[in-house]
Amino acid sequence: MEENQNDPNSGQAGGGWSKALGIGMVLVTLMGIMAYVSTSKLKNRQKNSTSATAPVIPETRVDLKIPESIFIDHQGVEVQLGQFSDQYWIADIIFTRCPGPCARMTRIMAELQDLVPEAAPVHWISFTADPSHDTPDVLSRYAAKHGADTSRWSFLTGDKRDIYDFAINGLRLAVAETDPAQRASVDDLFIHSTMFVLVDREGVIRGWYNEKDEDVVKKMGKDLLALFKDEEKSATLDKQVK
Repeated sequence: MEENQNDPNSGQAGGGWSKALGIGMVLVTLMGIMAYVSTSKLKNRQKNSTSATAPVIPETRVDLKIPESIFIDHQGVEVQLGQFSDQYWIADIIFTRCPGPCARMTRIMAELQDLVPEAAPVHWISFTADPSHDTPDVLSRYAAKHGADTSRWSFLTGDKRDIYDFAINGLRLAVAETDPAQRASVDDLFIHSTMFVLVDREGVIRGWYNEKDEDVVKKMGKDLLALFKDEEKSATLDKQVK
């Protein structure tokens, strides 16, 4: 409206042609804006959607700062995350007395484990949100219960501060103790993310996946395939995830 008011012809008598031209320019401008907005929305939908054939790569490169902290695995062995630098990771955070989604998350991890050939350079890592309870012995029993291949799947406990710091600031996974006044049950001890994280061999986060997604196993499998498609076992994985 201000552009028309500032038009030197807008207030002159007999300015019908000028008014018509001004209206036409406004319409063209509006059409251009609508087209731009429509295209932007489409690009955003495409950007936010999970590709079925390509890795879910964050818009901004997210490099992990691998901590030097020592964690303890389900066998009581000291572990530093740097020792997995030659492998891809699938990571999550759970706790064994979780009354919510943890069991389903572990089943999803186990499904993907069974899908990926043993020779593939992939390691599964499950951090506990409850290290004071989840000792190596507890984690070992939990792993066996869920069919984990512990030669390529580590269940990690350790110092709570180290676990929480890496989960939050490294993997971008939320985790916190539940306020005692807000606990729905005696086991409702922690609030934690239900996402899985895919990390490549350069220590770069390549995707986050929601456990509520019905196709989450297939999506993670396809993205892994895209990342190591030249590996020896890729053909086997390709057949199974189609």
